[in-house]
Amino acid sequence: MNDSHADLARQPRQTTPLTATPPRSRWPVLVSAAFLMWCAWWYCREDSQGLLYLSAIIATLAALRPRPLPSTPRWVVWSGIALTIFCLAANVSRLMPPDNAPEESRALDRIITVAYAMGMTSLLFRPSVNTVSLAAIGGLPMSMLVLSRSYMDLGAIGNHGVMLVWGMVFLLAAADLAQRLTMPRTAEMAAPGFRELVWRVVCLVSVATIAFTLREPVEHAAKAVQKRIFGLVMYTDRRHRNRHTDLMLTAKTPKNFGGRMRMVMLLDTLYLPGYLREAVFLRYYNGRWTAIRPQEPLLKASDSDTGDKKGMHLLVPFIPPTSRASWHVEVLSPNMLAGFCLPGNALTLTCDGPQPLTEPNGMVTAAGAFPETYTLGVTPSRLLYSAYPYPDGFSTPDYLQIPEHLIENVSDWNSACNGLAEAQSLAVAIKIIEDHFSRNFKYRLGLRMRPSPDPLVDFMSRKEGACTLFASAAALMFRGLGIPSRVIGGYVCSEWNPWLKRWVVREREGHAWVEVFDRASGRWLVADPTPPAGNPAMFKRPGRLRWSLDVIKASLKRALSYLRNTNLLVMLADLGEDLFLLLWHMLASIPGVVAIAGLGALWWLRRNRRQPKLNSEARLRREMTRAMTRIARSAVPSHLRRRVFETWPAWFQRVRPELTATRSDALLELLESYQALRYSATLDTDTARAWLEHVTRP
Repeated sequence: MNDSHADLARQPRQTTPLTATPPRSRWPVLVSAAFLMWCAWWYCREDSQGLLYLSAIIATLAALRPRPLPSTPRWVVWSGIALTIFCLAANVSRLMPPDNAPEESRALDRIITVAYAMGMTSLLFRPSVNTVSLAAIGGLPMSMLVLSRSYMDLGAIGNHGVMLVWGMVFLLAAADLAQRLTMPRTAEMAAPGFRELVWRVVCLVSVATIAFTLREPVEHAAKAVQKRIFGLVMYTDRRHRNRHTDLMLTAKTPKNFGGRMRMVMLLDTLYLPGYLREAVFLRYYNGRWTAIRPQEPLLKASDSDTGDKKGMHLLVPFIPPTSRASWHVEVLSPNMLAGFCLPGNALTLTCDGPQPLTEPNGMVTAAGAFPETYTLGVTPSRLLYSAYPYPDGFSTPDYLQIPEHLIENVSDWNSACNGLAEAQSLAVAIKIIEDHFSRNFKYRLGLRMRPSPDPLVDFMSRKEGACTLFASAAALMFRGLGIPSRVIGGYVCSEWNPWLKRWVVREREGHAWVEVFDRASGRWLVADPTPPAGNPAMFKRPGRLRWSLDVIKASLKRALSYLRNTNLLVMLADLGEDLFLLLWHMLASIPGVVAIAGLGALWWLRRNRRQPKLNSEARLRREMTRAMTRIARSAVPSHLRRRVFETWPAWFQRVRPELTATRSDALLELLESYQALRYSATLDTDTARAWLEHVTRP
């Protein structure tokens, strides 16, 4: 030890040294804990109180602990992991809802529980400028979820939302003030004075006044934005909502419908998907097609058909002995669907959840929440013949039903279609009607048809409209010829995204067409009377920017789906079990023992290669350092131990006031001899060995 350090060490002991660590203040911890528990109290009102009780225990331990945890990355990371596991276990009743409540969002509860655990972690360490920020990050998502569920009637909190919000504001402001007042006063960070405190109070009162004044418009805007964010991105409301029920021809199709690029589904198949049937309409009256309500459970596949697949159902009475292709469908916007989107040549449907419902025309709907994915077994066929093959077209008079007030009009429409009466086959009749509408009519959005005497009468006189009008008029024209027909609503998919390597179904590809029954062949055929400008297969393909946005959105949806359907506690338990079984099998087998021995040898060789080759003098210096470190650790309590980058003189100056005079002098003498020997230019090996023998003696 040099002279300056020795002189400094021999100065008279002070009661509170300038270099000593300031005492820990508990006020920031208490106020931040109060804020977090305030948020947890509102969150836990309607269900299990486990998370609230755990928060109270952690806050109490953090406040009563005499010293905070060491603020090293290792302590921070492992404390966060431990608290996350504890909080997930305490909140397990919300993370694993009962089977009869599939609409509840588990993903949001898991995310906010992890964020809350991170906020609780800030209470265990010495208060810093980040303490209040971490507490806010932990509590605000939980409070937002409470408010959003109140707005969507999923556990309303009544008229007490104002208490929740302003309680958070008050506690956060108090936590920030406590943090500022208890920080060490330095030139760069001084505690706020009286004038600054008054100014803060004035600003807070002003903000509160403005907030109450603008409460109504801001609240409405916040509700709208929050519902959209939670509804479109996070799927808080996963209840099945129909895109439509009945098909209303008096409703105006929006002009911007062709520009709606929102993804509805992604299809993984080697074949062009084409027409995807979603809804079937049979009876028409006064501008309305009545939708069929599926009520019969979909037939489950037999063991010989399913193999190892669970949840497989038959879409046809029996599976023909033909080749079968597999389609995998990802549903990105379930609220846009009234039923499963199926090609007409689909054979099987495999999905999770309750048994789906169906009806004779092949429409299938989910009995509960719409599944996020499902798999189809499909017979590959041309796009033209992708009509559902059942039932017989003459099995019910609904396939030939025409309203009485339109019988004469339908006859006139057929007479105006040149060559239709002389058609020799159904395929020829389909081609004539499609050409008739393509030549003489125009596809146009944004029109509202007059309801009197009938929207179709107005459409046929205007000769322009949307796909629903074309399909409706064509269906009645076929029925006027004695040909059974039905109107189909769904999507036409023909867009390939090379970056996702999936077929993409967008909102703008919603379409309506007709299926007609051929008496000669006994099968149903597809007829699409809409002009090419209105056929989704003819739409302009998106560019690279849209493809990149699709990749981002699909990745986000998949990540949220994984979080929603994954139980973190079960995952951790399974991971630990798999790791234990792996180690056990490795130890119980000869190849495993050989592998472990080889890995151990590699680790030993790498460790030796990393360590520098030391001569006898260097090894002796290292042994002296280890011996002095052991002495320093045993000489003082744990909170006074030498820090990593602290010099020996600085450490001794810090701990000296806590030692008795005799112990302090002995430690100083030992430290001076160590410094003189350890850091000398040429080490006196005999003296160093004598020093080591002296300090290691019991």
